[in-house]
Order: sequence, then structure tokens, then C-alpha cells
Amino acid sequence: MDSSSKPLTFQPPLSPVSAGDREDWGPAWESEADTADYVPRDLSASRAQILAVLDECRPWITADGGEVSLVAIQGDVVRLRLSGTCTHCALASHTLGGIKRRLVAVLGPGIRVLPAGA
Repeated sequence: MDSSSKPLTFQPPLSPVSAGDREDWGPAWESEADTADYVPRDLSASRAQILAVLDECRPWITADGGEVSLVAIQGDVVRLRLSGTCTHCALASHTLGGIKRRLVAVLGPGIRVLPAGA
């Protein structure tokens, strides 16, 4: 691969999160730089907003035969269950990353999204 070419990355069919004057899809995983200023928060009062974000994301998940459901909110952790074709999908972490980016766009930073089994 040429050093000037970029590898292909997963980009869910959602609007990118605005990051100042640029659009940023960002990776599904967090780097140390992303978590350096991490401040935990309690999301239990944000249940309705979290469910609204899941409803927003649900069409592109169900289009591929999957489903997402909220299992628990524990402090700053949102635990989600991916089912259907998402259960053993190699891109499930990217799906969770896309949902996390939408949650951060709506609720602000300080959110962790984990699969229900983790």
C-alpha cells in the first residue's frame, strides 16, 4: 500500500459529528489521547435521550438484520445489547462506536458504551 493512501474505514450512514470546523467520523475505539481528559458522569437522568438516540440509529442497524436495545445505565456506562445479525458481526464494535458518537453529540463527553456481555 502506498504511504499516501489511507486504509478504508467503516462509516455508518449517519451525519458526522461536528468537531469545530471539520467533520470527524473518528474510530470506533478510544485512544489514550481521546481519554486523557475523560470525566465520568452519571447518565441515569438521561434515559429518554439515550433511547431517542437508539431510535435514531435503529434504522441503519435493522437494515442489516440487526437490533439494538438498552440493557442498563450504570453511572457513565451505557450497556447495549446487539442482537440479530449483529450478534457475531465483525463490525459490531464499529456499530457501538457509531452509537457512542451520536450519544456524545447529544449528551456531551464522558460517556462509555459497552456491550451488555462485557
